[in-house]
Amino acid sequence: MATRKNKRKAEAAHTPWAPKWADEALDAEATLTESIRNLRHVFARCRGQKNWADPLDGKPSSFTDRPAQVSSSALSEAEVAYFYSHAVCMAFEPDRNILAATKYFLPRVFEVAVRIRHCGDPIKEGLAFDWWFIVQNMNRSRWLKWPEPQRQAVVEFFSAWWTATLGYHVQLDAKVGRYEQIPSERSADEFFRAASGLDMDLSSMLRQWRAARTASAAAQLIELIRHGINRLLTTGYLWDDSDTDAVMGRQGEIVRWLLEPATAQQLQEARAFCAEREAEMLIGEVLEMLGSISPTWRSFADRRSFPQWVRDSV
Repeated sequence: MATRKNKRKAEAAHTPWAPKWADEALDAEATLTESIRNLRHVFARCRGQKNWADPLDGKPSSFTDRPAQVSSSALSEAEVAYFYSHAVCMAFEPDRNILAATKYFLPRVFEVAVRIRHCGDPIKEGLAFDWWFIVQNMNRSRWLKWPEPQRQAVVEFFSAWWTATLGYHVQLDAKVGRYEQIPSERSADEFFRAASGLDMDLSSMLRQWRAARTASAAAQLIELIRHGINRLLTTGYLWDDSDTDAVMGRQGEIVRWLLEPATAQQLQEARAFCAEREAEMLIGEVLEMLGSISPTWRSFADRRSFPQWVRDSV
């Protein structure tokens, strides 16, 4: 019987870079899975509580007591969405309740948030699995002051998530450039939104992206430029929830990276992956957009509505 790895390689055999993509993608997903296992191990002693339910719901105690009886990995997506949202929303200050809830649910919430496909399911689209919500709760619980093993496990997860994101197979053709072609849980835009919110060091991740010479890496770059830069020029921010100095500083790091000459070179090299003329036209459009950013920003440099990091980046 063919292994899962061989099956995936066979399915992609029609593309010239298929064997390399199949191997690297499977390895990246395996590393991501291992990082989730490590999170479960590191946070195994973080226990759930009985009061993480809405008392007005009238749910039986056999349901409302679940977090106190089992690990978060044993909870279904629906249960996580219910208990996690209630647990952290009951705590309006970074107190013991939100700290305990964040650590207890973290391995399962991370797992679901990077595995699900957003397709209109109200559970999967729920607040509990939105990275803005997750990041806000981690910051409220002061995650940067957690014990070193816990912080390291989070960093290792993000590193594995980023590698899986870069390895997510996206064919660079006429369809790429439409945001919905890349699922949010494998979107560079979504990843950096979360990593910036946690004030993570992005330098190694950006170097990894720069070194990647694949159609997938190029597609992710095109998506971030087309959508992120439009938001930037409209609002002065890459993301709508960029409301802290740390996040704005990380945004500046990303934008300065995008404006490096190597970005244009990376896009030019991506033409080798183009199977259709429309894809080449798309790359040309993005290169033109990059070339217009600095002059546009300089004309806005004295506008107070733009944050200081924007004016400092030009």
